Amino acid sequence: AVPREEALLLWNSLQLGYTESQGLPLLREEIAKQYPGLAGENVFCFAGAEEGIYAAMRSMLKKEDHVVVVTPCYQSLKSVADVLCQVSSVDLLQEESWRLDLDQLAAVMKSNTKMVVVNFPHNPTGALISEEEQDRLISLCREKGAWLFSDEVYRGIEISEDVKRLPTAASKYEKGMSLGVMSKALGLAGLRVGWIASQDKKALETLASYKHYLSICNSAPSEILSLIALRNQDKILAKNTAIVRHNFALLQSLLDKWSHLFDWTPPKAGCCGFVRYKGDGGSNNNNNVGDFMPMALNLVEQHGVLTLPGGFFPCEPARDRPYIDHFRVGFGRKNFPEVLEKFDAALRALEATEGESRTKRQRTKQ
Repeated sequence: AVPREEALLLWNSLQLGYTESQGLPLLREEIAKQYPGLAGENVFCFAGAEEGIYAAMRSMLKKEDHVVVVTPCYQSLKSVADVLCQVSSVDLLQEESWRLDLDQLAAVMKSNTKMVVVNFPHNPTGALISEEEQDRLISLCREKGAWLFSDEVYRGIEISEDVKRLPTAASKYEKGMSLGVMSKALGLAGLRVGWIASQDKKALETLASYKHYLSICNSAPSEILSLIALRNQDKILAKNTAIVRHNFALLQSLLDKWSHLFDWTPPKAGCCGFVRYKGDGGSNNNNNVGDFMPMALNLVEQHGVLTLPGGFFPCEPARDRPYIDHFRVGFGRKNFPEVLEKFDAALRALEATEGESRTKRQRTKQ
């Protein structure tokens, strides 16, 4: 049957029983098309990307192991490993447009480094390494025999047509694990389907054993709907990319308008960015940064605008005030223009209030 008829037949004959733990074979074959050289047997499905992170780390890491995590990052990329073994963090270099310092990463690797965890396109900064940097990263992992756990959930959304999409780690490295999901770039979070792709089928069997203690299997309707979506992913990604690029331009205009309060390194890919707050005289010097938390609380309590302060993101332990002058902005939703209008209005109200306070203080001094 042709793909459309095949998917319709699957849907019409759908039964709400247990599904295969590895994932629907047709779905795994479709996912594998994103990974040159890999087949369906190189893909293992999970109930979202979070379960994939948890299962991989819980099943593969031991107390005597060491893990390197590139930070700031999605919390569980570091926190799950933290409770299992020794973890070292390597912060992206803010002063160099969030560049990954591979020399620093090499310096923190040890003889017992079992895994290196990266996330590109990066959350929260939107940074993206080059293919040459990826090649060196793989070489560093290969030298130690370490796994490269690569969170690639934002892959497929580039802010500019000039940005080259990064190859998948699973396709380039025999011990690479690529994490993917139906949410993020595809925008279909409600399906709750994620996966890990790897050349190493024995490693996937290890993950499979652990999944039996978690979700056991995926939702039957979600697997078929995911199959349909992936067979149309070019259209979905094109639509989502258009939304992201439009929203990015609006966000950049707003940040230009409020440049006395904010600045950022514009993201290259994905649909989020890390904005720096300068309200208290913020700078790259950790001894003189603007603390965004008071403004974040005011925004949500007084104006109904929710932001994510940077202090919640994991980072190198040496940082005594981690990213407190930053906040994460996600600009992938269709209603983002409306959100920006409310944010702009809240900033105007805050500025007016501060102006009144300054006037009162001046009169008091007089």
